[in-house]
Amino acid sequence: REAVSYAVNREELRDTAYLGINKIASGPFAPGVMGYLEDTGMPDFDLEHATELATEYEESTGELFRFTAPILNSTESLGVAQFVQAQLKEAGITMDIRPVEQAAEIETALGDDWEMLMWRNQPGGDPDTQYVWWHSGIPSNFNKLDDPEVDRLLDEGRTTTDHAARP
Repeated sequence: REAVSYAVNREELRDTAYLGINKIASGPFAPGVMGYLEDTGMPDFDLEHATELATEYEESTGELFRFTAPILNSTESLGVAQFVQAQLKEAGITMDIRPVEQAAEIETALGDDWEMLMWRNQPGGDPDTQYVWWHSGIPSNFNKLDDPEVDRLLDEGRTTTDHAARP
């Protein structure tokens, strides 16, 4: 994951695939939304480091750095995926693209038959709307986050009626 993060030039992706319109996100929460962090630790583009990490992976596993990404079967999604695919290739990483219909993409995300998702989601304005995305054991917790502290805070946030006192 780290190699992929370093290999994708998000500014170039935004400027080319999205005509420079969108802001670059480094986390799941937009500015002004509870939970937003100015610095999430998301790595900046560094092709040389991405290539080093991909090479280390291949040397340590004896396998090519290759994975499949299911994507929404649309012209826009395919264009974005192909752009990312080309950037990853420069770092020695092969991303196979598997276009699927939206229902199949959601079903795939809910299961374990994926290695990378190219997914976007609105962050919601209230922390309780985040429960389904981050609490362990919930099928829509796509990244399989399993953190007792996060679960505790999400549970506490659901029971606290004083919005200013929410964790």
